[in-house]
Amino acid sequence: MEAKWKVKLPRTEEGLLKVYNSGVVLYSNKGLQAARKKFVPFLDYVNYVRTQKCGSFYTSDQNYLHAMLKVASMDYVELDNGWNHYIHYYYEDPAKKILKTNDSRNQSTKFVHIQLRCADDFDADKLWRITNSPIEEWKL
Repeated sequence: MEAKWKVKLPRTEEGLLKVYNSGVVLYSNKGLQAARKKFVPFLDYVNYVRTQKCGSFYTSDQNYLHAMLKVASMDYVELDNGWNHYIHYYYEDPAKKILKTNDSRNQSTKFVHIQLRCADDFDADKLWRITNSPIEEWKL
Protein backbone atom coordinates (compact mmCIF):
# COMPACT_ATOMS: atom_id res chain seq x y z
CA MET A 1 0.00 0.00 0.00
CA GLU A 2 2.71 2.43 1.00
CA ALA A 3 4.74 1.86 -2.18
CA LYS A 4 1.80 1.83 -4.61
CA TRP A 5 -0.17 4.77 -3.23
CA LYS A 6 2.64 6.69 -1.47
CA VAL A 7 0.92 6.72 1.92
CA LYS A 8 2.01 5.85 5.44
CA LEU A 9 -0.38 3.41 7.05
CA PRO A 10 -1.21 3.87 10.73
CA ARG A 11 0.69 1.65 13.11
CA THR A 12 0.56 0.79 16.77
CA GLU A 13 3.17 2.05 19.22
CA GLU A 14 4.95 -1.27 18.65
CA GLY A 15 5.11 -0.58 14.88
CA LEU A 16 2.48 -3.14 13.89
CA LEU A 17 -0.06 -2.24 11.21
CA LYS A 18 -3.41 -1.28 12.66
CA VAL A 19 -6.52 -3.06 11.44
CA TYR A 20 -9.79 -1.22 11.86
CA ASN A 21 -13.02 -3.08 12.49
CA SER A 22 -15.10 -2.21 9.46
CA GLY A 23 -18.23 -3.27 11.31
CA VAL A 24 -18.02 -0.24 13.59
CA VAL A 25 -17.72 2.77 11.33
CA LEU A 26 -19.57 6.05 11.55
CA TYR A 27 -19.58 8.24 8.45
CA SER A 28 -20.77 11.81 8.17
CA ASN A 29 -22.70 12.45 4.96
CA LYS A 30 -19.70 14.38 3.65
CA GLY A 31 -17.36 11.53 4.60
CA LEU A 32 -19.55 8.90 2.95
CA GLN A 33 -19.68 10.90 -0.28
CA ALA A 34 -15.89 11.32 -0.20
CA ALA A 35 -15.42 7.57 0.36
CA ARG A 36 -17.66 6.75 -2.60
CA LYS A 37 -15.73 9.14 -4.78
CA LYS A 38 -12.15 8.54 -3.63
CA PHE A 39 -11.87 4.92 -2.46
CA VAL A 40 -10.20 2.59 -4.96
CA PRO A 41 -12.72 -0.08 -6.03
CA PHE A 42 -12.52 -3.06 -3.66
CA LEU A 43 -11.81 -5.56 -6.45
CA ASP A 44 -8.89 -3.44 -7.69
CA TYR A 45 -7.50 -3.38 -4.15
CA VAL A 46 -7.91 -7.16 -3.73
CA ASN A 47 -6.30 -7.89 -7.08
CA TYR A 48 -3.35 -5.66 -6.23
CA VAL A 49 -2.86 -7.30 -2.83
CA ARG A 50 -2.89 -10.72 -4.47
CA THR A 51 -0.13 -9.68 -6.90
CA GLN A 52 1.99 -8.80 -3.86
CA LYS A 53 1.74 -12.37 -2.58
CA CYS A 54 0.17 -11.26 0.70
CA GLY A 55 -1.99 -13.67 2.65
CA SER A 56 -5.75 -13.65 2.13
CA PHE A 57 -6.07 -11.82 5.49
CA TYR A 58 -4.95 -8.65 3.69
CA THR A 59 -7.78 -8.89 1.16
CA SER A 60 -10.42 -8.42 3.86
CA ASP A 61 -12.72 -5.44 4.27
CA GLN A 62 -10.90 -4.35 7.44
CA ASN A 63 -7.55 -3.99 5.69
CA TYR A 64 -9.22 -2.35 2.70
CA LEU A 65 -10.88 0.27 4.90
CA HIS A 66 -7.63 0.91 6.72
CA ALA A 67 -5.71 1.45 3.48
CA MET A 68 -8.41 3.55 1.82
CA LEU A 69 -8.61 5.99 4.71
CA LYS A 70 -5.05 6.94 3.86
CA VAL A 71 -5.20 6.53 0.09
CA ALA A 72 -8.25 8.82 -0.08
CA SER A 73 -6.79 11.27 2.48
CA MET A 74 -9.91 10.90 4.62
CA ASP A 75 -10.39 12.98 7.74
CA TYR A 76 -11.15 10.38 10.41
CA VAL A 77 -11.06 9.76 14.13
CA GLU A 78 -10.36 6.39 15.71
CA LEU A 79 -13.03 5.26 18.14
CA ASP A 80 -11.70 3.96 21.43
CA ASN A 81 -11.64 0.20 21.88
CA GLY A 82 -14.77 0.32 24.03
CA TRP A 83 -16.57 0.12 20.68
CA ASN A 84 -14.70 -2.99 19.65
CA HIS A 85 -15.13 -5.63 22.34
CA TYR A 86 -15.91 -9.14 21.30
CA ILE A 87 -16.91 -12.56 22.46
CA HIS A 88 -15.68 -15.64 20.62
CA TYR A 89 -17.25 -18.92 21.61
CA TYR A 90 -16.16 -21.93 19.61
CA TYR A 91 -15.20 -25.57 19.78
CA GLU A 92 -11.48 -25.84 20.43
CA ASP A 93 -11.80 -29.55 19.72
CA PRO A 94 -15.05 -30.27 17.85
CA ALA A 95 -14.64 -34.03 18.20
CA LYS A 96 -14.54 -33.78 21.99
CA LYS A 97 -16.97 -30.83 22.18
CA ILE A 98 -14.37 -28.82 24.16
CA LEU A 99 -15.54 -25.21 24.19
CA LYS A 100 -13.25 -22.21 24.34
CA THR A 101 -14.35 -18.66 25.11
CA ASN A 102 -12.60 -15.38 24.60
CA ASP A 103 -14.40 -12.45 26.22
CA SER A 104 -12.74 -9.02 26.07
CA ARG A 105 -15.56 -7.06 27.76
CA ASN A 106 -14.56 -4.67 30.53
CA GLN A 107 -15.73 -1.40 32.16
CA SER A 108 -15.19 0.60 28.95
CA THR A 109 -17.31 -1.71 26.78
CA LYS A 110 -19.90 0.16 24.71
CA PHE A 111 -20.50 -2.34 21.91
CA VAL A 112 -20.11 -6.12 21.83
CA HIS A 113 -19.37 -8.14 18.70
CA ILE A 114 -20.50 -11.70 19.20
CA GLN A 115 -18.84 -14.26 16.99
CA LEU A 116 -20.37 -17.58 17.81
CA ARG A 117 -20.52 -20.68 15.72
CA CYS A 118 -24.14 -21.91 15.59
CA ALA A 119 -25.44 -18.57 16.93
CA ASP A 120 -28.10 -18.56 14.20
CA ASP A 121 -29.74 -21.36 16.15
CA PHE A 122 -29.78 -19.42 19.45
CA ASP A 123 -33.02 -17.82 20.63
CA ALA A 124 -33.22 -14.15 21.68
CA ASP A 125 -32.94 -14.98 25.39
CA LYS A 126 -29.71 -16.95 24.92
CA LEU A 127 -28.20 -14.18 22.79
CA TRP A 128 -29.18 -11.59 25.41
CA ARG A 129 -27.49 -13.63 28.19
CA ILE A 130 -24.30 -13.98 26.15
CA THR A 131 -24.19 -10.27 25.34
CA ASN A 132 -25.05 -8.96 28.79
CA SER A 133 -23.97 -11.55 31.35
CA PRO A 134 -20.73 -13.05 32.60
CA ILE A 135 -19.82 -16.38 31.04
CA GLU A 136 -20.82 -18.24 34.21
CA GLU A 137 -24.43 -17.07 33.74
CA TRP A 138 -24.84 -18.07 30.10
CA LYS A 139 -26.25 -21.49 30.99
CA LEU A 140 -25.34 -22.98 27.66
